[in-house]
Order: sequence, then C-alpha cells, then structure tokens
Amino acid sequence: MEKLRTISETINELKMTDPRCQLTDWALRQLVKEGAIPSIKVGKKALLSVEAVERFVNHQLNKQEPS
Repeated sequence: MEKLRTISETINELKMTDPRCQLTDWALRQLVKEGAIPSIKVGKKALLSVEAVERFVNHQLNKQEPS
C-alpha cells in the first residue's frame, strides 16, 4: 500500500529526499487539479502518494530526453 500524504507533506518528503527539489506546493496543487497526478479528496484536502508523484516526475523527465 502506498503512503498517502497531503500536498504539503508530500513536498516535505520530497525535500527530505532531495533538499534542492524545486517542486512547489502551488505547482503540485495545479497538477492535482488538472488530474495529472491521482489524488483522493477528503473534505477540502487532497491526499496523494509520494510514490505516484515520483513516478509522474520520472515519466515526464524520461519522455523529454533526446533519443
């Protein structure tokens, strides 16, 4: 089972792994709002998986690499 975190908690976990992480709360919130990153709404909060965010970022980076 993947660990669910709020958007702020997800950013904090990413920054613990990579202190120079440039992903912001606002950017992550927009990705969730667009449906690019899956989330579960609980009240006003969106819960998401840190692993899903990492997969999304890795996928975006891999598709932009030159062949």
